[in-house]
Amino acid sequence: MDAATRLTRRHFLAGAAATVGATLLAACGGAATPAAGGGGGASSAYPSTSAAPSAAGASTGATPATSGAGAPAIANNAKITLNIAVNAGSPAETTLMQKAVNLYKESHPNAEINVLGYDPTTYDQKLITDVSGGTLPDIFSVSDVFNKPFFKAGLIADLKPLAAKTGFNLGDFDPQFLSLADDGGKIGFLPRAADVVVMYYNKRMFDESKVAYPTTDWTMQDFMSAAEKLTKKAPDGTVTQYGATNNYTTWSIWVPMVVAEGGKILSDDGKSAVFDSPEGIRGWNYTFTGVKNGWFAPPSVQTTMGGANVPFFNSKAAMVFSVRALTPNVRAQLKDDWDVQLVPKGTAARKSGMGTTGYGVSAKTKDPAAAWDFMQFLFTKGLDVFMQSYLVVPPIKSFYDSPAWRNLPPPPANNAIFVSATQTAMLPPPLPFYSTGPFKKAVTDGLDAVTLGKMTPEEAVKQMAAQATVSLQS
Repeated sequence: MDAATRLTRRHFLAGAAATVGATLLAACGGAATPAAGGGGGASSAYPSTSAAPSAAGASTGATPATSGAGAPAIANNAKITLNIAVNAGSPAETTLMQKAVNLYKESHPNAEINVLGYDPTTYDQKLITDVSGGTLPDIFSVSDVFNKPFFKAGLIADLKPLAAKTGFNLGDFDPQFLSLADDGGKIGFLPRAADVVVMYYNKRMFDESKVAYPTTDWTMQDFMSAAEKLTKKAPDGTVTQYGATNNYTTWSIWVPMVVAEGGKILSDDGKSAVFDSPEGIRGWNYTFTGVKNGWFAPPSVQTTMGGANVPFFNSKAAMVFSVRALTPNVRAQLKDDWDVQLVPKGTAARKSGMGTTGYGVSAKTKDPAAAWDFMQFLFTKGLDVFMQSYLVVPPIKSFYDSPAWRNLPPPPANNAIFVSATQTAMLPPPLPFYSTGPFKKAVTDGLDAVTLGKMTPEEAVKQMAAQATVSLQS
């Protein structure tokens, strides 16, 4: 029995926690930056393709040929069968992959490709079941949190040899994001999304409150001042409009705030959490102050509404920090005009959380050449489908200026922000405590205690750091 068959969900999740990864909608993690490039051979550009008309009826222009495209791995008329599983966090994921498959089949008429939508709440368990049953898909969704445990379990193949064989240039990927797919020099997936946290803001609410729109010069003090001015309360003190809402306890919010104030997460020897320093407490205090004063939507309100981002969707909060993947939901649900801007600068620096998700090839696939041929298509011409949906900005340098996403009808209008934000993106140390039960509870309890006046910010952060240290040493 091999490692993948022996894998249990408990062991798998323990490995995933240790990598501290995932897209920013969950948590993110890091790895060493791999060497650029995917091996020898000259790359060949694929034909340019005109983007489909947008929902507003405007053409987005042609996608430029990317230097990453490699030579075909199979003949266009080859008979192949592939199964592709997507982590269907929304129905759009399955739909978009099916559109990419349909495009591929235009030039590969004998390809039989099945798209499978896996429930995100049981995604890892389903893959484990697939391994045991011998039904592991040929290609499947992989995010940075899953890369190390998937390699350890023998689920994913190293993509470097496949890229080298066809001359596909891995060096065209932004190394910050390709590093998230690296495990000891092996590449486990191709990253699809340059997910960096930016600030979304409601222009109508700013206009009505006579608050100037955010700029790249905004500091956290500017952000807090605007949040206060944007907050509206009824005569009885009930908040009717919040200045901001955020997923306060996720690493991609609090860790960058601490670091932007000059704080550190770990001691130099890596044995203790030290974000309870004065700088760390100052970073946390932005959240404490906002929630306690009613400028930020409290967790209780977020839960009642259905999630941390929902107050923004419903025009109940004027600002929210999130990644490009939030854009389709904002466009679908927010009725007001809105735009995006960089996360404000802290006292010491500007820092934004980052992460990525993408697709890997099964280590068990019976046809690695066919699987890789589709992957090459997916990460060149096939990316048009995802860019045109407003869902992603690909972490591929030749796509950073692509009209396929840059020229989409607004909102957002300030699309350049999604690329410039990558310059100040950061990852947390790859530690197990960001989303584990005891630490997460300490963070939630601390936020509640400060809000209710039962703890000072200093006491709350010291309690969080103490629990983090326990998790580190256990």
